[in-house]
Amino acid sequence: MATIRRIDNFDCTFLACKLSAAHIDDNWCHQISRALTGNDFLQQLYLSGNYITDSGAQSLADALTRNWALKILNISGNLITDEGAGKLGEMLRVNKHLVDLNLEFVEKKRPYRDKGKPYPKITAPGAAMIAFGLQGNFSLTSLNLSGQRIWDVGCVAIASMMRKNGTIKYLNLSDNDIKEQGGVAISGAVGVNEGMEHLNLSGNGFDDRVGEEMGKSLKVNRKLETVDLFENDMTLVGIRELREAAKGNPTLRVVSVYGNRGVGKRRNDPELDNLCQSNLKRWWEDKHIKNMVIWHKRLFEKGETRVDYDHFLEVRTGGATTVYYNYSTITNNLPLLRFNLGSLWTRAAAYCTTWTPPRTGIGTRLRTVPMNWAP
Repeated sequence: MATIRRIDNFDCTFLACKLSAAHIDDNWCHQISRALTGNDFLQQLYLSGNYITDSGAQSLADALTRNWALKILNISGNLITDEGAGKLGEMLRVNKHLVDLNLEFVEKKRPYRDKGKPYPKITAPGAAMIAFGLQGNFSLTSLNLSGQRIWDVGCVAIASMMRKNGTIKYLNLSDNDIKEQGGVAISGAVGVNEGMEHLNLSGNGFDDRVGEEMGKSLKVNRKLETVDLFENDMTLVGIRELREAAKGNPTLRVVSVYGNRGVGKRRNDPELDNLCQSNLKRWWEDKHIKNMVIWHKRLFEKGETRVDYDHFLEVRTGGATTVYYNYSTITNNLPLLRFNLGSLWTRAAAYCTTWTPPRTGIGTRLRTVPMNWAP
């Protein structure tokens, strides 16, 4: 295969290899692993949707113990079980350069003779080995175990890893048949972990106790941005705890409890899709304010303007009071300044329509912003 030859020949221009759904089996995987051993250029390897088993996963793990270039490894949708996951966990103890590991389970078509057989999945022992390998690994930032069957035992092992590892930013444990014990363990780890930003726990069996423990942790955690609890078993009791925690956490943007079976007919209520709509709106406002300030600063930083830039951004805050904010004040104290974004845009656009830039290259007039604009 030409792709394997490029990896084996150390092609410095070949940085990403995509062989998804290419009918790659263990024999092809062994060849890819041998070529990958001495390659110092390939950074992304996508082998999703193939027929790689534990033997192929072991060869990849052995290759990555001697490879220091690969950053992303996607082997989702294959036939890997606990044995292959254990080898990958041992690899993670040695490899300090892998950033993204995707082991998501994806159901595929199988021959009729295999119709009644269970799908090969990673269970609690494999998840425990991966968690053990990550306790001393501070390079991996994304781990996807969606659709596997790690159960409560595997979730407890991953929660123990989260208490020691603050490097992982994205963790996906959706559809893993995790119940109350694993949910309580992962909720307690959220209150201690200082690196996690996105956590997906949808499709499990979490009840109100998990919601209460998660709410307590979210009141303390100031790093997490999104928590997905879609299609669990929580009722309004646990959801209220999460809502109260979301109100007092300024960093949270999304807490989804949509489709929880414990709320009955309200499970499809759009309000449950995000319990922190106000935080999300505030985040969008801050983002657009920063972009607007940077955009206007570029127009005025040449020193050819008629007015001082420090008095350009005028914000009307209540009645006839006018407050002036300069660029450094807005960027440094943005979480503290809760001014009206629409008023800022209106006054800035009104000023731009009456001001003619001294340089002819910009144009005779600046582009105005629609008054009905909203983030």
